[in-house]
Amino acid sequence: MSTTTPALQAAYNTTKDLEGPPIVFNAVTSPYDAGVAAAADDHPSWVIGYQALAPVEDALALIPRLMPDIQTVGYIYNPAEANSVVNTEIAEPAAESLGLTLEVTQISNSSEVQAAAEALVARGVEAFFVSTDSTVVASLEAIVKVANDNDLPLFANDPASTQRGAAVALGLDYYQDGLDTGALAVAILKGELDIAATPIERQRKGSLVVNLPAATEQGLSIPDDLKAEAAQVIEE
Repeated sequence: MSTTTPALQAAYNTTKDLEGPPIVFNAVTSPYDAGVAAAADDHPSWVIGYQALAPVEDALALIPRLMPDIQTVGYIYNPAEANSVVNTEIAEPAAESLGLTLEVTQISNSSEVQAAAEALVARGVEAFFVSTDSTVVASLEAIVKVANDNDLPLFANDPASTQRGAAVALGLDYYQDGLDTGALAVAILKGELDIAATPIERQRKGSLVVNLPAATEQGLSIPDDLKAEAAQVIEE
């Protein structure tokens, strides 16, 4: 089993000459852009899993909803991650359609994240948005520190990011993703699943999580209607 795009690419590159053993993947934004599969029904006969394309547009739409006067949002990503390139290609036009300017900074490793966040503050961003970039998420606390120090709300695409200091996150339910891919693995082990004949499906169950202490720390007011929509509201 492999989790995240880099892990899938590593597993695939290791097994492609042997065409096995089976790989079951999850938390992968696009197995197609990652160079592993051509289409949902055109993939290696030993590779199967769920595509986890984050709801980037919906997450971005929360920003002007909660900050009606906002104009500029800071965004950090690693262009070496295929998943991040996909998310960025979605985020930039989505932000524009919402009347937002997405100030983008590229990094190549996690040690650069805090400096990138501080550079975005110097460029006048009014909030941060973090999608599912593995390099950035690995150093999420660095962005949280910059966000807290400058009263800038941090929005995210991974619900688990709220446990680490993001104010609001809308993303896929990765717990469900794990259950679903686990079921695939069990079916393979029991000889009940023909991988080659099984299409790759998209994980679609989403989850909205709000962290009230983080929101307060970052100067963001959370209205009651958003709390009512949330799958979880962290209160302390």
